Amino acid sequence: MPESQTIVLVPGFLGGRFSLAPLREELSNRGHGAQAWARAPLLYRHSLATYAESLAEDVVTLRRQIGQPLTVFGWSMGGLVSVETMRILTERFENAHTIVRKVIAFGSPFHGAWAGYPAMLFDHLLRLNAREMRPGHPKLSALARFLEAPRAWRFHAIHGANDWLVRPAGNRLNPDWCHQGPFNHRAPLYDPNLFDLIHRLILAP
Repeated sequence: MPESQTIVLVPGFLGGRFSLAPLREELSNRGHGAQAWARAPLLYRHSLATYAESLAEDVVTLRRQIGQPLTVFGWSMGGLVSVETMRILTERFENAHTIVRKVIAFGSPFHGAWAGYPAMLFDHLLRLNAREMRPGHPKLSALARFLEAPRAWRFHAIHGANDWLVRPAGNRLNPDWCHQGPFNHRAPLYDPNLFDLIHRLILAP
């Protein structure tokens, strides 16, 4: 496997594509072709599926341009979008793993987030979409079932022990896919220990 990988970075709910600039710079310094998802929203106003459709189109296009499978990194809600993207690619392509070889999710609420509860009241007013992050939401259950299905692409979920916003995946995800460290939810903005872990997971088989 080549040491250099092409990485697409998908930001979180309130991130915007420039929020992952520190991680992009760090991965670029380590020889990877890291780039932010160009169509990433500043605020997620639509469903996960809506953004996943756009991301699926973009990774297919990029895959054709670079000639090798990609890695996708998703922060928080961006991790949910990334897995939903793989669900779409799996439906459309027999060998989806030749498009995206690996998805790494950091601080993604596969088990739900407390912010999903007030979203049930305020999403329509504020024209946002955080309802799908509510604990017990059918979309989260569907993503977990999808990850359990046989697949050729790799998945890693990183959770921070100091992340008060998103609970650890617990029994929602296979523990073999999960990694934990002394991170908080903002760690992709500055934490060199998280950067090291992401780099190692990118290079892992």
